[in-house]
Amino acid sequence: MIKISSRKKIRVFLLAVFSMIATGNIVSAGQGEIDKQYQQARTLKEFEQIANKIQKILKKEPGNPEWQWRLARSHYSIAKRAEDTKNHHYDQCIRHSSQALEVKPDSAISYFFRALCRGKQGEMNG
Repeated sequence: MIKISSRKKIRVFLLAVFSMIATGNIVSAGQGEIDKQYQQARTLKEFEQIANKIQKILKKEPGNPEWQWRLARSHYSIAKRAEDTKNHHYDQCIRHSSQALEVKPDSAISYFFRALCRGKQGEMNG
């Protein structure tokens, strides 16, 4: 049996952590948690809380297209439930999905939410 020193174990652990940070795997865990909360959300308040969490993350990671489209998605869900601010949230959906596309022009999900919110605005405005 091969004995591994505790120093080597620490080095291997740190190498694994730094590689996860470098490849973005730690960030995607946060995205997965937000996605889970989004799937379980039902009320306007829950969707607003999710949008607030994403906005805080975007302050730390400005321009991150993965968070931008998720914020667009949240604004779409808020718009469906908020009669008096519906148009504002569709605007925000379009804005954030467009910002995601500036950074990542091949993001199909960003195109989807931008088109969805533009279509909903078209239905509202005639």
